[in-house]
Amino acid sequence: MTSRPLRGAAFAAALVAGAGCGSSVAPPSPSAPGHGALGGVDVARVGAEAVPAELVKAVAEARGGAPADVLSGLVDDATFAAGATARSYAERAAVARDMRAVRARLVVDRIRREAAEAGPLTTAEIAKLTERHWRDVARPESVHVVHAIVMRPKSGGAALVARAREAAAKLHDAVADAASTEDFEARARAFPKDGLDVRVEDLPAFIADGRIVEVDGTMDATFARAAFDLPASGAISGVVETPFGFHVLRLVERIPPRTKPLEERRALFAEEGLTARAEERYASLLTSLRASAPVEIRADAEAAMASAVAFSPARDEP
Repeated sequence: MTSRPLRGAAFAAALVAGAGCGSSVAPPSPSAPGHGALGGVDVARVGAEAVPAELVKAVAEARGGAPADVLSGLVDDATFAAGATARSYAERAAVARDMRAVRARLVVDRIRREAAEAGPLTTAEIAKLTERHWRDVARPESVHVVHAIVMRPKSGGAALVARAREAAAKLHDAVADAASTEDFEARARAFPKDGLDVRVEDLPAFIADGRIVEVDGTMDATFARAAFDLPASGAISGVVETPFGFHVLRLVERIPPRTKPLEERRALFAEEGLTARAEERYASLLTSLRASAPVEIRADAEAAMASAVAFSPARDEP
């Protein structure tokens, strides 16, 4: 059903439909079967189709507009619908497809309305969205470290791995009393490599579980624990072994947590939360409907569709 501003679109559609069968669309005659005196809850009638006052009220509240304009639009809709029924448009393949799509859209719209009517986001819904957007709204304490690493040799056997481990211990001694981050990095870069792969890196901040703050990615869990065990800026770890190699870490700084208040997050997440709530209802409904209407798709559906598109017969216009 359309309100007054959409009558032009409905009228154009009716003209196209009329052209398809070589005749114009005219409203049903007042003497059509089912036409009778108005009264009670009905404020208009188009043929056998009554337009109750309650319907006018509901459409006016949902879409806005003066009741008189809404009533006029509903009368137009009923008139065109009666014309379509008289010409058996619903039996045409293209119209049937369009009607099926409209019915599906109505279900989706109803699901979203019901999601909105369920009220403000719950604490559990906000918590779920907070976890998704933790960087922006609930960032835990993070640490910024630099490290020097003797990379684990990819070949050479246990003897070469043992030599890398021993080199890391010497590397630790070389940087242990570094006066600053710059001094730590300079000493680590000057450390004799002796055929080993030794690297120095200034790492992005990360939180206790290893998640990196500014970009997607995760630090090794052992490495992250060692970093958070450092007591204060300037502290240097012992040799920390991970699958990547043998590290020596220096804590540059601890960055305090930043969390937006609950009500601020509720406002920030309002639209996304409504969409997520509607999507959950949609998925639940779809699952239950598929249980009663199993879906079957041909194994060669892709090839069959490609063939159909290549053939591209003229569309069955209404």
